[in-house]
Amino acid sequence: MLLKDSLGTDKESDLTDLQTALDQEDSRIRICIEKLRQVQPTIIIIEKDVSYKVLEKLRQEEFTVVTNLSLKKMQRIARFTQTIIAPSTNVLDRTFAIGKCKQFMVN
Repeated sequence: MLLKDSLGTDKESDLTDLQTALDQEDSRIRICIEKLRQVQPTIIIIEKDVSYKVLEKLRQEEFTVVTNLSLKKMQRIARFTQTIIAPSTNVLDRTFAIGKCKQFMVN
């Protein structure tokens, strides 16, 4: 699966109560992980950063994650695997078609 958006907290949000912010982040992470579980990708390639907290959750779910890949390289992978680059996790659901490549293996 190719993802253009970053995964993690919104750095532009206003300062609020710390516990409220942590609860909101946990909620966003839970929703994101659930959407990724529905799609069931073997590997997730992300153009931008992934927060440490999200990366740890993805590791627990046994997702392979590649971060900070240039858009040009992601476009090549998209052509090769015949998929689209998802602009964010908001568009993911069970019907999202992920790319396939018979020559790619995760060990």
